Amino acid sequence: MHQAVSSDGNNGLSYSISLLSIMLFTSLGAVILRPVIDLNLNAAGHSKTYIGSNGVMWELGCFLGALGFVYMLRRWGIRTVLWACLSVLCLLVLSIPHVLFSALLFPVRFGVGLMTAIVCLTCITGVVVASGKGNHATALCVVTVAATGAKAFGSAMVRFVGVDGYTPFLLAAMSMGVGVLLVGSIRSGAALNRPKPKAFPVIRKGLPTMAGGALLLLAFCAGACRTSFLTFLPIYAVDTGFTPGDGALLLAGAFAGAVVLSIPIGRIGDRSGHRRTLILISITVAVVSASLLLSELPLAVFLTVVFLMGGMFAAMRDLGLAAWSSKHPEPENVIAWCSFWAGVGAVVGILSTGVLMDLFGPPALAWVMMGGSLLILLMAFSADPSGLEVDEDAVRERDALFGADKILLED
Repeated sequence: MHQAVSSDGNNGLSYSISLLSIMLFTSLGAVILRPVIDLNLNAAGHSKTYIGSNGVMWELGCFLGALGFVYMLRRWGIRTVLWACLSVLCLLVLSIPHVLFSALLFPVRFGVGLMTAIVCLTCITGVVVASGKGNHATALCVVTVAATGAKAFGSAMVRFVGVDGYTPFLLAAMSMGVGVLLVGSIRSGAALNRPKPKAFPVIRKGLPTMAGGALLLLAFCAGACRTSFLTFLPIYAVDTGFTPGDGALLLAGAFAGAVVLSIPIGRIGDRSGHRRTLILISITVAVVSASLLLSELPLAVFLTVVFLMGGMFAAMRDLGLAAWSSKHPEPENVIAWCSFWAGVGAVVGILSTGVLMDLFGPPALAWVMMGGSLLILLMAFSADPSGLEVDEDAVRERDALFGADKILLED
């Protein structure tokens, strides 16, 4: 394993903590922005279609950033990418109050999503590489837990500072500014003499193997299910007779499930096999989701159900990514592919689940969760581990940039 050991005594753990901290402060600022922007647009009388279209710009930026970050990472390295993207991100955030009610908000929000995705995925790549091949699921689940905690804390901060005026945007920019300062804790490596990339590495390498393709579809389904579940859970609760306060409590329970269950499931996956664990989790989620179809579900039981679903949906995504990245010589490419399709799945999932709930009522959410879980189960069976193995010598012969993951920690 390629540890980040520098002359001043920094080791892989401190390196990972620095990257994880940068990702957390960036995620915290992003979480503050989303409800503040949407609630301001709603208060200004904009339609839900307008607000949704504006929010999709964020998602577009995120999954396009998943493709671009590999190119940037290989050309400039982790440290330079983080400096540049975080600086631009702070400027974009501070500009939002001035364009909030104009058409310029669309490209600005796209840019914020793009830069946020590049920063977070760059940090995740560094953490995963530092974790070692046998600990990818655990590392990814640690990232999920930390990001989920940042989302919960950011949501609480929005309630405290409010959504009016310049304060929430300044707070978000300050959070991302802390990330800029933390980049200084990452050691600057020696100049690297490597070829200039001529195209996006993810695209140049062509389509993945059949097993890899199954995991891309798995990432798509996991992104669609988890995002739709978290988006429509409070609405489902209200439509089935619960109060808005109960809906907020259930959403908090889903986030708590991700915090509590992700790391244990990740450790089990690393020790017992990612694919086997993923199959068991998929079956469990499909069974648990069926309970949402029961009428007059007690709040305590409902809370237990969403706790399990929140944790297992997060683990599904991480297990699928770990199954592939742990067998690939360049994990940044796997992270890019899976993040891109998970982002596409999130957009498709939100739009299609909303339409289905309008047509068939609240039970449509349960059917979507069950169907998505069964599709993930099918993809897990299709992802033959032998089909995920990559010949490092063959990659080295056809790609002069091979080995970027081995120097990431020195950049």
